[in-house]
Amino acid sequence: MQPKRKVKVLVVSLGVLAVLGAGFFYLWYVWIPNEMDKEALKPNPEAPVLFGKDDYQIDKKADGTYIIIDKVGLTAKVPDGWTINKEKTPTIGDEYLINLSSPEATSQDGILLGGCGISIMAGISIDSSQEIKNDIQNINDDQSLSDTLDENYILQVLKIGDYNGLQWTSHERPYFGQSIGVDIPLSDGGMISSNATFPPGYKDQCEPIWQDFISNIEIK
Repeated sequence: MQPKRKVKVLVVSLGVLAVLGAGFFYLWYVWIPNEMDKEALKPNPEAPVLFGKDDYQIDKKADGTYIIIDKVGLTAKVPDGWTINKEKTPTIGDEYLINLSSPEATSQDGILLGGCGISIMAGISIDSSQEIKNDIQNINDDQSLSDTLDENYILQVLKIGDYNGLQWTSHERPYFGQSIGVDIPLSDGGMISSNATFPPGYKDQCEPIWQDFISNIEIK
């Protein structure tokens, strides 16, 4: 039996901080609000390198608005009426991600308090990509690992087009709600990661939007 391990999570949300998830961010670790006094954000030098601001294109079409990242062949449809923000990550380099927020979304100190939020990002990390591929293979070989591979998350293999992604779901917490995301390893160390945050009382509203967002992602 494989030992349990703690997923290291990068926290980024609505322009500042919120849970992004496992997989792609195994090398980053932080607990939010109350636990941030105990654990400081500690970037690892092996952490994934995200793409720059200009690599995230916003394309408005007749049927809606799309996020396009040509470097990884990604096209993702933005939920109708949502705000799009390109956000620089708290790193030294010129690294960015996209934060999407519903019209009624509210936040305080970077934490999503109401409404819905989705983040999407892409970058390069050979080590993280291989680690996620290994986890996907392990779960495919033994489905019981979905609940035991990591003590903080439920892990599942999610098919997105021709690719397998590692979907992670956090446990619900009274003050912070729940987070869910998927990390998709590509060839040559390429990575795509997306996550959503469900604040307390908003899961029923936000979860179907997240599921629709993920199901419509295209990777060429």
